Amino acid sequence: MDQALRQYLFDQGIDYPFSTPLSPSGRADVVAGLQAPEPIIIEVKIFDPDGGRDGSYIRRGFRQIYDYLSDYNKTVGYLVIFSVSGRSLQFKLTSSEYPQRIEFNNRVIYLVVIDIFPHEEPASKRGPLEPYVIEENYLTASSNNS
Repeated sequence: MDQALRQYLFDQGIDYPFSTPLSPSGRADVVAGLQAPEPIIIEVKIFDPDGGRDGSYIRRGFRQIYDYLSDYNKTVGYLVIFSVSGRSLQFKLTSSEYPQRIEFNNRVIYLVVIDIFPHEEPASKRGPLEPYVIEENYLTASSNNS
C-alpha cells in the first residue's frame, strides 16, 4: 500500500511527500516534512474486528504513535484508522472536541477513522448501526491494568 501511494503521489507531481524513518521505537507509518519544524507523524491501522484487528490492535497503534512522538520530541500526532468493518468504530473520550483527540502526557493524538467498508446495500436499506466502542482509558491505561 505504501508503494502504491507513493507512486500515485509521484505521478501527480508530488516527489517524496513522506518517509518512514527509523526511530528508537521503530518506523512510524508516515512522517511528512521530517526536515520541517513541525513534521506530521502518522500511525496507520486497519479496523477489522472479525479479522483480529480489534480494540487491542487499535490500542497498540495508540502506543506506537505515542512512542514515535516521544522519539521525535513532538507533541502532536495522528492515529489514522481505516475501517473495513460493517461496525461503526466509535471512541468514548473525556473531550467532546472535534476532531476527536486524546491529550495524554503533554501530547495530543488525533483519532481519524476512515470508513472504507464496501457496503452492498444503499444507505436507505441498511439496518441500524452496530457500534464498536473503545474508551479513552483503555487506550491510555498501562497493559498491566487491563
